[in-house]
Amino acid sequence: MWSRQYLILVTTALATTLTLLLLLAFQYSPEPRCNGLTLRECLSPPNGEPTYETALILGTNNLKLFVDRIAYDPGKDKVVWLYQYIPRPLRRLAWLYHFVTRKHALAEDAYILLQVLGPRASPAIPQLTEIASTPNPVPVTAGRALVVLDSIGEPGLAAICSLINNTNYVARLMAFQFVARRADSSSVRDMLNRALDDPDPTIRKQAQRTLALRPNAH
Repeated sequence: MWSRQYLILVTTALATTLTLLLLLAFQYSPEPRCNGLTLRECLSPPNGEPTYETALILGTNNLKLFVDRIAYDPGKDKVVWLYQYIPRPLRRLAWLYHFVTRKHALAEDAYILLQVLGPRASPAIPQLTEIASTPNPVPVTAGRALVVLDSIGEPGLAAICSLINNTNYVARLMAFQFVARRADSSSVRDMLNRALDDPDPTIRKQAQRTLALRPNAH
């Protein structure tokens, strides 16, 4: 006879696995396509030649969707949380691991695409700025948003500079550290000079140090 404790463990494992599978079944919607290709197929086609032209169309037509994806936080993903509680033999199943990590893979693909879009992603500047300034930002997520803003060009850099005035200390510090190396930008130069009077001593010191290393930024 099985012990009561063993039965409880088995029942809990089965319930967790079933819940995980149900979440996996209902959380994914069909991938957008262009010329019959998904973004993953554009970036990693069977012949090994990325089809960037199709990816650009796909990204432009689904810009908000792909920006939403780079905001993915695995720490808030119920599927990832449940996955660690299912029996170890099931965790070794390649297909299950693939589905559990699918959102992370989609986020990485979207991150690549948005950088390729460059200035074409400028309509998403407000959304990207919001991701970068989220309370208690996840460094990886906020970092993705900052890199994409940078890839947009001067309007994106201006948006990053605006974060220096944000009330979110982590967001403003990340933004400052990110753009401090871009003193060739007029937006960044203006921000550095304003930062000399910032109430935060950390920001003031970094501004002084950056301007000292880049005298042409004055």
